[in-house]
Amino acid sequence: MRFLFNVVKDDATPFSKRVQKGIANQSQLNKAASASMLPLVQRNLRAMSGMNHNLFGAPSTFWNLMLSGTYAGEDSDGGFVSMPRPVALRRFGGTIFPGEGKKRLAIPANAQAYGQSPRSFSDLRLVVFGGRGGKTMALVQNQQQHIGYRHMKNGTIKVTHGAVKGGDVFFWLVESATIKADENVLPTDEELVGAVKQGVGDYITRLARRNS
Repeated sequence: MRFLFNVVKDDATPFSKRVQKGIANQSQLNKAASASMLPLVQRNLRAMSGMNHNLFGAPSTFWNLMLSGTYAGEDSDGGFVSMPRPVALRRFGGTIFPGEGKKRLAIPANAQAYGQSPRSFSDLRLVVFGGRGGKTMALVQNQQQHIGYRHMKNGTIKVTHGAVKGGDVFFWLVESATIKADENVLPTDEELVGAVKQGVGDYITRLARRNS
């Protein structure tokens, strides 16, 4: 009796094992997921930057600062998009209190003070305004007056007084400040889940092509 063996090369099994090995690399899967979420988050932050203006009419620098501190990352436990803490405060809302060792928050009262610290100015003084609503504290710029002089032909000196400047409120001092929640700050959960699925799916597709 004669036996006939037909040997066929098995390409599918090694291919399958290589793909499975790539999928088992949890860090790479997490990297693909977080990388797919990052553009969505950046899109929303850019939109907030374009729409938001500060109280004094100038474009807000806040969101560009938040955007520069946003990045994607991953580890063996999961993928993530990391953002500066103030982003979460704007998204979910909350109340801000003074830091350790401080009694008041300094809220900018004019365009010159916006984005600055009271320490940036050397000519501010504390003023307490009273009224039926209680006391209000503020840092007010000292008034200044330019005084000039010139020598006259008859040997005398003529003194000129310029306009009085200053006296504006630069900062309001408050015990706390409440930020309202804004759901437009970040993408919806559905958008983020969709991005994760797309990112992982694209990663598996690239993995299959590389190992085919």
